Amino acid sequence: MLKKLGLLTAGLAMAGGVAYGDNNVVKTLKVESVGNKSAFELKLTGYVQVSNVKSSELTFVDSSGQSKRVTVRNNKALARLQPGKYTVNANDVTVKKIGENLFYSVVGAYNTDEIATVTVDNKTSGKTGMFLYNWNYLRNNILDPFAVITLGSAYAPEIDQWRAEGRMVFRNCNVTNPADGKRGLPFWDELGANAQVDGIGPDEFIVPAGRKDPNDASLGYTRPGHGFTEAHLQGIRNWSKKYPDKTFYAWVGIPWNGDCTAIKPLYDAVKSSPNGVILWEAYLSGDGGEKDLARVFTNRGRDFKAVSGGTLADYIIAPATYEYMDNNGEIDFKVLLDYQFHLMATDPVFADLRGFGMWVAYYTEPEILRWYAKLVQHYGVDGETTHLSDKYGYKLYPGILGGHNWDNRRNDWQLTGNAAIVDKKAAKLNQGYLPFSNLNLLRLEVGPGKKGGVSQVMKNLKPGQLYMVKVNYFTPDDPEKSDIAIDISLENAVVLESTLRYVQDFTRRSPHVYNFRKIVFRAGDKPVRLTIGGRVDAAQSKVVMIDQVQAAPYFAE
Repeated sequence: MLKKLGLLTAGLAMAGGVAYGDNNVVKTLKVESVGNKSAFELKLTGYVQVSNVKSSELTFVDSSGQSKRVTVRNNKALARLQPGKYTVNANDVTVKKIGENLFYSVVGAYNTDEIATVTVDNKTSGKTGMFLYNWNYLRNNILDPFAVITLGSAYAPEIDQWRAEGRMVFRNCNVTNPADGKRGLPFWDELGANAQVDGIGPDEFIVPAGRKDPNDASLGYTRPGHGFTEAHLQGIRNWSKKYPDKTFYAWVGIPWNGDCTAIKPLYDAVKSSPNGVILWEAYLSGDGGEKDLARVFTNRGRDFKAVSGGTLADYIIAPATYEYMDNNGEIDFKVLLDYQFHLMATDPVFADLRGFGMWVAYYTEPEILRWYAKLVQHYGVDGETTHLSDKYGYKLYPGILGGHNWDNRRNDWQLTGNAAIVDKKAAKLNQGYLPFSNLNLLRLEVGPGKKGGVSQVMKNLKPGQLYMVKVNYFTPDDPEKSDIAIDISLENAVVLESTLRYVQDFTRRSPHVYNFRKIVFRAGDKPVRLTIGGRVDAAQSKVVMIDQVQAAPYFAE
């Protein structure tokens, strides 16, 4: 179980217009008082947030007299609406079109106040190291800026209140053989008929990868063109016609050489219903860094837009929050996520973007999950156009440690005893997400009589401020889960929390189980020295490989 650590600009108005330009996702709508009601006009399908509501419920009424009543939470009311003119039974309110922001996914328990359960082996649920975040924690700390959640099961009583607030639930399902009775189109239909489900999200359709032969699956990705068969596309159209009040969310993966204009037949099928949405999985790793922003976002967005009616209003973009993307210790991953959001919120390519999603909560560690929710609030609800990182003084390159992955700047580290920098090939691992280091690893021998370690004085720390250091390591000759006898110490710092997780690379068969150690500390007045070495209580002799060492400011809110 995890324990919670006990720490801790307005848009540009256009007078007389229908909307005020906040950013690409959020629009502040013009409100007119009509007796004891307020009226507004919505130009695009999406979520509306009404603020400063004094009552416990609010009713939205369209121009035809159709109404929708929702429960008010924290003086705010939400509703997913089609374009049109509306009134609400309240005065002195602010109305915004906000992001149709999607949280993926709720996989933990509903009856506990624990933050999460961390999967320790594959016999429980999911892969070793996964975070199964629990509902009470998510509801009270994370989910406020999200309008839609993904469930892996059809129903839980706590979800009733969520849906009463105008928020939605969709069930994740598969893109598989359409005739598959358990996972194919019949299952889509079963979920669509469920009154407690607002939509479905088949995972995943794969953009064709620049191939001419539709049977060629060799270019760039596993199964390019998956889900683009006529049977799948007709299945989407049939589902949308049968369930016109529900939403088809099409999860879309993109091969490295994917032809994004080839999404058109899928887009057309999804938009056979006005509710349909493309969920674009946009993966940017720390290793690619800011130089890959244009490739992963802008260029693909431009291509999608060209075949989607000249707009991304029917797209939700889901950046990757999962920790395997945080694979460059030189970068503060929080800031890299901020760069992605800022681009989507401000670049004209993404004008009228429907909202923000994520992939995926159960591989996202708590600090990043909290930061991600803050980003969604900042850009997807508040409509900000400034970098959130600037508020906290975060930099993309913190410059706290040198030689984070042993590939260069080796002189930053002081090596003692049996410590040695070795070629990564010495570990004899099949490369997947792990290890993160590109070329080298640090080799230590631990055990009785074994001495060796490395140390470095950290730079650019501010006394009294919070920071974190992460170290991941494994034993090449023993792939099983174990508490590896490595000691990580900080001189001239106050350690506030030290956690150890067992993590495996879910892309590998029979993978090694890594130790992921994270230490949160408060910097002292004197230089802080980081030391990594074998524990004095090590009972057995082992070879240990240190993969990556990372340090950055710690987000405690």
